[in-house]
Amino acid sequence: MVQLTSEERINLAESDQSFRFADHEPLRKLYEPKIKIKDSPVIAYCGRGFTASCGVLVLRSIGYQNVRLYDGSWAEWGDDYALPVETGDAEYFC
Repeated sequence: MVQLTSEERINLAESDQSFRFADHEPLRKLYEPKIKIKDSPVIAYCGRGFTASCGVLVLRSIGYQNVRLYDGSWAEWGDDYALPVETGDAEYFC
């Protein structure tokens, strides 16, 4: 997988080229180990819902259809102190 620096991403965004997702097989190797049950619902979230939308597109492109985006994401959830929050070791991927 190719990792771009912030400067490289900005230069690519400003060029006539476009971003594209990696081939399906590397994406499957990245995402599938994180999903415990293949048919279980997956809810993607991030700080405000923008980055997580890429995860939704990737998962759907590799065959997961039970995927939704929580567009309020952490900004909304974390602002409501009545909602539960799990802390501790966590795995992150996008």
